[in-house]
Amino acid sequence: MAKYHDIEFTKKVGVKIRLEREASNLSIEDVAEITGFHRNVIISIENGSNTDISHIAGVAFALNLHPKILLDVEVDIKPRFQLSGTRREKSKLTPRIGKLYNSGYFNIGRTSKEVCTEILEKYPESIKVETKNVSVILRRFCDNGKLQVLKKKGYRYNFYQKKK
Repeated sequence: MAKYHDIEFTKKVGVKIRLEREASNLSIEDVAEITGFHRNVIISIENGSNTDISHIAGVAFALNLHPKILLDVEVDIKPRFQLSGTRREKSKLTPRIGKLYNSGYFNIGRTSKEVCTEILEKYPESIKVETKNVSVILRRFCDNGKLQVLKKKGYRYNFYQKKK
């Protein structure tokens, strides 16, 4: 994965750092000496280069500021990408299965396929509910001690039932 750099944000933070440094009557060399960072690191940060949060914290402490003050800049709050429908649907599965659990649905053994069918009936807006995703969540419920796996003769599927 490529390294991410929000140029607009880091430039705004760099400007804020420069203004705070100048308001404190400190030179770049002063901040470099206080932080132990090379002066080129301070210059890079002030010019908006991508940097570690540790460097920003070090500069903030050198200026006797909390790092959140340096990071408090005007930005548009929006994610880089939108959550895909599939991912959004997966994140809804655990709470939906939790509701089924609380309603007593698992008082008798249920297969992953039965759980999928029930979710699609209760939540018709669901895009795609796959048994493999439901199985993972049901196994997690087993690991947490809420459900148990039952093997029934003549069936190759797992049945999940509320632990007694």
